Amino acid sequence: KHRTKSLTERNRAVKGERSATATPDSSVFGEEDSASSSNGRYSVLSDYNSHHPGGGYTLRPTRSNAGIELKKHILKLYYIDHSFRYITVTLLTRACEVIQLGLQEYRADSATFYTSNEHHHLCLVTVDSNGIVKTSLLPPTISNLPSRYEPGSRFYIKPSYIIGSICPNEVADEMFQESADLVKLVNLDAERLAARLTLRDSTMFRAISSTEYISDIFKCYSPNNMKRLQEFIDLSNAERWWVCTEVVNERNNNIRAKIIKVFIKLASTSKQLNNLNAMFSIISGLEHASVSRLKTTWDRVSAKYKRMLNDLKTYINPMRNMGEYRALLKTVSQSGAPCIPMFPIVQKDLAVIHMSNDTYVDGMVNFDKLRLLSEKVHSLSVLCPKPYQGFEQEAVDTTHDTMGDKTKFIALTSPIKKHRKSSSHSHNSEHKLRYEDELMNVCIQYYIDNLDSRIIADEVQLEVLSQLCEFTLTGSRRSSQQKRTTSLSRISSFSVKAGSSTHIIMPEKKTISGTRSVELLSK
Repeated sequence: KHRTKSLTERNRAVKGERSATATPDSSVFGEEDSASSSNGRYSVLSDYNSHHPGGGYTLRPTRSNAGIELKKHILKLYYIDHSFRYITVTLLTRACEVIQLGLQEYRADSATFYTSNEHHHLCLVTVDSNGIVKTSLLPPTISNLPSRYEPGSRFYIKPSYIIGSICPNEVADEMFQESADLVKLVNLDAERLAARLTLRDSTMFRAISSTEYISDIFKCYSPNNMKRLQEFIDLSNAERWWVCTEVVNERNNNIRAKIIKVFIKLASTSKQLNNLNAMFSIISGLEHASVSRLKTTWDRVSAKYKRMLNDLKTYINPMRNMGEYRALLKTVSQSGAPCIPMFPIVQKDLAVIHMSNDTYVDGMVNFDKLRLLSEKVHSLSVLCPKPYQGFEQEAVDTTHDTMGDKTKFIALTSPIKKHRKSSSHSHNSEHKLRYEDELMNVCIQYYIDNLDSRIIADEVQLEVLSQLCEFTLTGSRRSSQQKRTTSLSRISSFSVKAGSSTHIIMPEKKTISGTRSVELLSK
């Protein structure tokens, strides 16, 4: 009993020493940090011994993450003098570790940072759409910092002795303008935007159950039996109005032509990704009266994009019962690749089956009609049975590995350009390219999330905006204007017969000397 008791006390003492070593000091980290560090995937150590003269936070992998390789992200970190450095972090990197990495990049003395009273804090400075600057002081234990970034925000290292705002008006205006430029459609990558739209459309299309199609055909309306179907229909209509809104809201003819080029790229990429519904919605938006009437704008679109658009229009040609589209859909379905069909054609096919066949024949249920409907609905369910390539998140995430720029889905990503190894700034250039690559993903997601608030679905309002872009007279106004122009031309020039010759007296004309003269021409 005495031996067992002493052995138990010894084990308890060893466990206490281990827990004291693994648990950080509450005076340095705080109670919240101690609890999170003991239960988190990383153990945070704080020691001020001879091996770590500067003290600070040290990461130690635990058993739960020993074999996991975390994806690396590039963070743009600013100091109070508004200079910046690029640092490599993960989703588990905490704010205190970001400060240490940032100070190391700035070649600051970490011992001074941790042992003196002059501590630093990590701040997130954002500028909203109204130009209001907001500064948030992040706690040292917070993680998942790359996901907290949005257009118009910056991470700052702020010393504790600085009180007040660290962002003057000039910098705030620069951040506001930068955030406005980043989320413009002409500055976004068309391929990645098409990929995001495809993943969103496929998620909503796969969520539609088979019973919703039947409820729509037989008009069995209820609050919940057609929720997903109606959401997808509204999404298809919103994509069409989105095209019209973006085009007519721009007053510059050159930028408006660039926007049309972006939408043609989006339609072409959507066709490559088998998102035929988005392709149909974008082309329908470009064919809308408020957009197609802009002759000056379309003249600035190059012949290359016009040929691309004409090639895409062949798939929405109604000749031979949409023969080109149905041939393409058959080829895609036989290949086994996920596909999103043109939803108006789907509704038309179901309506034709329903309206051309009676539900009851001689008082009995027409099972041939139900069998046709079942086969059509089943063909829709097998078009997109699984997410694109089986990994939605990895398909749109263009965060590349440290040693290369390989991607799993080349159609959904845009590879990083490689630089020469002999360049002295190759490391910084690589970090800058990776940061811009991740920033593009953030801007695209921000643009899609705030897309519904900018869409105009009013025909009259779109027509007014289109007239403001390029004003033309139509109908009776044009005829009256033509009559007025003809009468003015008759008054301005009239003929006088003199003998056998006819003289035409033209309107007065200023000469170089400034005196007026009448020019007499003989026929």
